[in-house]
Amino acid sequence: MNYISNEKIEEILSNIDIVEIIDEYVPLRQVGSNYRALCPFHTEKTPSFYVSREKGIYHCFGCGRSGNAIKFLMEYNNITFPEAMAILAEKAGIKLGNGYEASSGENSYRKILEDAQNYFENSLSGNMGGIAVQYIKNRGISDETVKKFHIGYAPAHGLLNYLGKKGWKTKEILKTGLIVKTEGGEIYERFRNRIMFPIYNTIGKVIAFGGRNLGSDLPKYINSPETEYYKKGHLFFGIYQAKNKIKELDEAVVVEGYIDLISLHQNGIENVIAPLGTALTPKQAQLLKRYTSNVILMFDADEAGLKASERGVNVCLKEGLSVYVVLLEKGTDPDDYIKKYGADALKERIGRKVNFLDFKIELLKNKYNFNDIDQMSRALKEIKEIVLLIPDAIKRELWYKRIAEQFEIPIEAVRTEKTKSIKSAMGEKVTKRNELNSIYANILNIINVAHDKQKFFDYIKTYIPFQYLQEHVIGKIIYDIVLSEKMPSINDMIDTLDEKTRDIIYEGVFMENSPDKLLMQSLKVNWKKLLRIKLKEINRRISNALLYNEDVSEYEEKQSEIIHHLQQIKQEE
Repeated sequence: MNYISNEKIEEILSNIDIVEIIDEYVPLRQVGSNYRALCPFHTEKTPSFYVSREKGIYHCFGCGRSGNAIKFLMEYNNITFPEAMAILAEKAGIKLGNGYEASSGENSYRKILEDAQNYFENSLSGNMGGIAVQYIKNRGISDETVKKFHIGYAPAHGLLNYLGKKGWKTKEILKTGLIVKTEGGEIYERFRNRIMFPIYNTIGKVIAFGGRNLGSDLPKYINSPETEYYKKGHLFFGIYQAKNKIKELDEAVVVEGYIDLISLHQNGIENVIAPLGTALTPKQAQLLKRYTSNVILMFDADEAGLKASERGVNVCLKEGLSVYVVLLEKGTDPDDYIKKYGADALKERIGRKVNFLDFKIELLKNKYNFNDIDQMSRALKEIKEIVLLIPDAIKRELWYKRIAEQFEIPIEAVRTEKTKSIKSAMGEKVTKRNELNSIYANILNIINVAHDKQKFFDYIKTYIPFQYLQEHVIGKIIYDIVLSEKMPSINDMIDTLDEKTRDIIYEGVFMENSPDKLLMQSLKVNWKKLLRIKLKEINRRISNALLYNEDVSEYEEKQSEIIHHLQQIKQEE
């Protein structure tokens, strides 16, 4: 198997402009010789994501993400190295060559799914597809739409035999989730007698399938299982077909099902996507932020749809998105609405979307008696708990103003009640901030008085991830010192700090000299304290996420990382 050479990689990178590449996804603004933007990989208010045209690299001083154009495309689009190279090669006008392929496992996965898609499409138009064709016609789906979404049909059997004739081994097919092996060793096809919907990543590569049954088998819909290359909570059905229209309109409509989405596309509403059989997740909200900051939830008008809308509102608000809800007639879904009233009527309904506050108030009117002061007070507290999810302080204040107007109470009362309701939490927050200030100041002062500073620079580079330094004002000073391996004067260090932070650092200036051995022990003690604070915070976030039935995989990853660092320190003791 041939792989692309380093020379070819260099040739491609030297023939593209990293600024132009990244600017297609993230609006860049020139700052001197570099370019700057809000980081697309984490939520922030102040731009810390920089791109250097001269060096051909990007770096975020907030989260630490960095790399060249290849890595950016891989991380931003959640695609593989070969897929990123193919995009850049096309932009550079350079041919990669027929021998260039991905790793064997990944390449097999992609090609098996492509072969499966061809099989499903051919089955729909073949002799076995009669029942599927009739279902599609009954749902009003046109031939053009079938081609646009590559809709197919999975007969009761035949896929395994087809892929076998293509040269694929059973163990390779098993990894794609297209077939299932029972405990007794029996092999059967996952999708049987189902309408098939290919699921694409953001650059149009099929990575999974969804299937709708045509008989009595339950469940009605099933999706491919998660694999190394497919995480259902990270992607949307229809994102590839919708992403350009979402950017153009600066607005994304989220619906529940495949048929709803396809019906809307067919009727000229193309900025629409659907979760993959899951509640809306933080990862999906983060993906949407690449294309728009405005999300419209239009789920089915039933109990499950209302609950999904509530959860979706919370997820979107926490990720800094502006979120709205479209309320349809009870018992209807978007496809039903179009069939009953027409596409123009649905577009008009979408235009009458309500903000999350009005949506929540309508729900609470069914839960509380707004004529009773005590019950209205409880409703108000629930609303404010949602507003507290919004990371932007200015937006929060504007929503508090709206709440005050809606309930005809002074905004001061809203703020006062807010203060009372989270008084304990705010006290913990202040305590934690003081602890963190003390820890980072201790580490800075330890470096300052150490005799063999290089030993401390090396330890920090080896054991303390830079992301832990970059998220704190004193930590950023330590980060700059360790990178440059130079100790600035005290005046240079504190020049940009507020008075309280300056005082903390000044306290350490007068530390008595100690042997480096003791200072190193002190450094480890402070590093351990910092990790324990971080672990407590992650555990709290996991508990909150589970409470809202949200994806916790990202938090669990960080939790494992922190525990690993704590174990490292323990082994050294």
